[in-house]
Amino acid sequence: MPQDRRLAAIMFTDIAGYTRLMGASEQKALAVLVRNREVQKPLIERYNGRFIKELGDGTMASFSNASDAVRCAVAMQQALKEDPDLNLRIGIHLDEVVFENDDVFGDGVNIAARIESAGRPGAIFISDAVCSAIRNKDDITTRFVQQMQLKNVSRPIDIHEVAVDGVFSEAPPKAVDTKTPAANRKRLLFGVAGLAIVLVVGWALWGRTAAIPVMKAAPKPASIAVLPLVHMSSDPDHEFFSDGLTEDIITQLAKIKDLHVISRTTCMKFKGDTLSIKEIGAQLSVGSILEGSVQRAGDQLRITAQLIDVATDAHLWAESYDRPVADLFNIQREIATAIAEMLKRKLTPEDVTQLAAVPTKNVDAYQAYLKGRFFSHQAHTDGANSLKAIAELDKAVELDSSFALAYAELARCHARVYYLRSDRTDARQVMAEHAAHKALILHPTNRKFISPSATTTTGHSAIVPRPWSIGPSQRKACRTMRRC
Repeated sequence: MPQDRRLAAIMFTDIAGYTRLMGASEQKALAVLVRNREVQKPLIERYNGRFIKELGDGTMASFSNASDAVRCAVAMQQALKEDPDLNLRIGIHLDEVVFENDDVFGDGVNIAARIESAGRPGAIFISDAVCSAIRNKDDITTRFVQQMQLKNVSRPIDIHEVAVDGVFSEAPPKAVDTKTPAANRKRLLFGVAGLAIVLVVGWALWGRTAAIPVMKAAPKPASIAVLPLVHMSSDPDHEFFSDGLTEDIITQLAKIKDLHVISRTTCMKFKGDTLSIKEIGAQLSVGSILEGSVQRAGDQLRITAQLIDVATDAHLWAESYDRPVADLFNIQREIATAIAEMLKRKLTPEDVTQLAAVPTKNVDAYQAYLKGRFFSHQAHTDGANSLKAIAELDKAVELDSSFALAYAELARCHARVYYLRSDRTDARQVMAEHAAHKALILHPTNRKFISPSATTTTGHSAIVPRPWSIGPSQRKACRTMRRC
């Protein structure tokens, strides 16, 4: 297809809180998308823009000039300010981009998307290029926010905000401001002078206090909770996939040293909950929360992830992944690495190695494993759920006979079926033992976490994995086997 390279203003929008809305009511969330579309498309057309595409709960549009783009954004915020479910974040950047096959590409597109992600609900954030283009427009008022180093953007970008009905948002998002406006220079000078006085006095008193040992408080580890990813696929049977991905992201984050990660069991209690980020953060005593959604169509995935600071409700990081299912492990690793970077956790070589490890190279086996694990997490007192899980896990190990995690989960499910008296035969116990042995044979390096002394009613040594030897989802395998 022919390429058309030209200067354009790119506008991205996103509905704040849409993930929680979808978790509370899918029907209401879909109605909000329709309403958003009905408002945006006519306004984009009225201001001579071009609606490019929808991106989940977001949109992308282009304009031939910055003035039209900004006026359109203001009109959108005005039209939706009375709608509590349609709280838009809008980001605009002016740059040279490439139009091809009804889509737009280029670094300018990426910058516009990053500006939108860094914005606040109800606000319009624009780049310095847009601000310069509209500087002499009397009907548009702007203010400087701060200079940001946006992800995957080589240079810092000056961010400005556009007033809506003469009003700006409450406060800029939490980020490092590398510019000092002239109005603040006097305040800075007083601060430097004050610091100098403190240093002089401290030096004078040092001789008296040098003998007193100073105890440094240990820094608190960064803490994070991963909310259940919202299932947005049309097929309800794919819910296992979003739950499984949530658990695996938790597992990946738990591999990072000095990062306190809330357990899967606790996080899953908030599935479908309508509590705010601050309320959830207060309950879990965490500093940040990761939320997102999963949408699957055939072999293609769209995964969105947003890291939110609990104290300010500001987005620390956001990303969308449009990838094939086969790239799922890379997505998990990239999310964990990005979060570690944002929370200033330096990855050790051991962390990097662990994050790069994959449980299987067979995607079909992995999906069968996720489905089996989904059933095993249902009501634990119902042996029928374990039997459903076993059917899927059998598929997983049939597709990949070296899949240790699947064998470990299989051992747990066989043991549970025996323990719940759904099948108290010797054959069931032997199957549990066989799966546990197989898992350990495939992971010989984990033998230091093995309990070799458990003995079954058949007299065989039941060597089963400790809960932490293979993965978090097998935590009850050892205890269950012993009770059997």
